[in-house]
Amino acid sequence: MKTGWHDASKWHWAISRYARFLMALILKTGVYYPRATGDLDVWIALVGYGNIINFFCMSMNITGYIFREDIVDKLAWKHQIQPEEVVEVFENKPHVEQLERGHRLGENLYVALGQTDAGRYLTVFFIHKKGGEALINTARNMVKNKTPKAPLPETFKTFEEMADFWDTHDVTDYEEYLTPVEVNVSTHPKHNYVITLSDTLDTALRQVQQKEGVSLNTLINLWVQEKLQQYTVVVTGN
Repeated sequence: MKTGWHDASKWHWAISRYARFLMALILKTGVYYPRATGDLDVWIALVGYGNIINFFCMSMNITGYIFREDIVDKLAWKHQIQPEEVVEVFENKPHVEQLERGHRLGENLYVALGQTDAGRYLTVFFIHKKGGEALINTARNMVKNKTPKAPLPETFKTFEEMADFWDTHDVTDYEEYLTPVEVNVSTHPKHNYVITLSDTLDTALRQVQQKEGVSLNTLINLWVQEKLQQYTVVVTGN
């Protein structure tokens, strides 16, 4: 007998609905930290309770992370967030939801709500790629945005447009479009950084790659490893 996960997911959603409501209440009242009232601890406990029945939910595996150069720069200057903090959120068992709207055509958008190792509460938006990597779209502190609720587009035309929208709008205003997802994070994830090379560097790099007979990924990893070893020798004097 075929049983759709969607109906079961609605049951899970109903159980965890109060958790999201409490989170929204905390954010709207300006109380963010458990040392103030303990409410955020209650929210985390409720989310954990919802995960007891996570076998009814969609599930995904996170095998690694992809950080675009422009996104890393924006996270640093606009939100004061480092890539390692984003990774820590995933490693610390976040609550993850899929957004049924507000994504990019052909690619689903997800939001992860969780903590860094230092206890910082972050909201992370990401696209789950076919290879299992989480392509980070944006991330910010788990605080209530002052921007009034606006209609949520079905899709966004560009990656940047999607990031700009979620930088200024609160996901708790769109809970009718959220579906809980169970996430399994690899213990040895890959970290991919998308950087921009000049035409001259790109040409030179490909010439070396052809001469050495290895992939660009292998060549760059070897060079980075070699450079880090040289740096360690200079810093430590060993």
